[in-house]
Amino acid sequence: MPSAVLRQDPDGVDLVSSRQFSRVAVTKPAAGRRPSRAALFDLYGGFGVEGGRPGALRLSALLRLGEDVGIRPAAIRAAAVRMVQRGWLEVERASRESVYRLTVAGRQLIDQGRERIFTPRPVEWDGEWCLVAVSVPEARRDVRDRMRKELAWLGFGSPSPGLFISPHDHGASVTRVATRLGAAGWVTIYRATNEAPEDPHLLVRRGWPELGAVDLRYQRFVADFARRRAGARSDRRSPIDAFRTCFALLSEYRRCLYADPELPRELLPARWHGAAARALFIETHAALIDDALAHFDAVREGNTASRPDRS
Repeated sequence: MPSAVLRQDPDGVDLVSSRQFSRVAVTKPAAGRRPSRAALFDLYGGFGVEGGRPGALRLSALLRLGEDVGIRPAAIRAAAVRMVQRGWLEVERASRESVYRLTVAGRQLIDQGRERIFTPRPVEWDGEWCLVAVSVPEARRDVRDRMRKELAWLGFGSPSPGLFISPHDHGASVTRVATRLGAAGWVTIYRATNEAPEDPHLLVRRGWPELGAVDLRYQRFVADFARRRAGARSDRRSPIDAFRTCFALLSEYRRCLYADPELPRELLPARWHGAAARALFIETHAALIDDALAHFDAVREGNTASRPDRS
């Protein structure tokens, strides 16, 4: 990738106002309003491919699992159809029932998400930024918006319109995303150092103006799941209880990560709850996943003899 020195006018920076850079919704969604497509990704990513599982679920299993976490069957059906239309799922017929299987593209998205959730990024910073310039024309606003959302998921900030920065070397990931979206001709990637402002924390404030809200979400995550763990005794926990809690854990932690650029320690505020949230997530997930998978597998295989729900 070409080298560059990143210069910014300290008085003339406009923040991108579209979506992902106001991506933090600190309050929890109302009951029954969980985005059903995201929920399907959580089902497949958190359980459907865990431990070598095939990433395929019968429609009846999808509906049952959705209901187990409070999502209406109609919403699950509609989300599955949308995911087929987007090329993330494909439909097969087996024993007079539809089976929804991850496509290659869907599996790639799942694998990227699992890597982000389960694999911590390096904490040391070499002082260089991955700089992405995006110049998608107005006539292809759909591609531009999807590119921005993908960059947001990778943790990029935007200190000025069309410019995206990350302290992590995401050049290869950005290239794959741009190619998949048909935007490769409108994307340029550099490795850069910041010459002005001299203090990188000033650039962080411009690129990620909502770090305080991200930290607040982490605080709430820690408080919520520390309380749930303290109140859940493993000898009284049924598989469906474990499944519900594990699903909520994965879903809420994913939302935290979507808002978190995962900056190196030296670029973070002095008080930051992301590390505590990750430690709690890993510990709680390890405690829940076996029982949660017992319920998931029972539903996936059509066996409803999972231990009774004590909730």
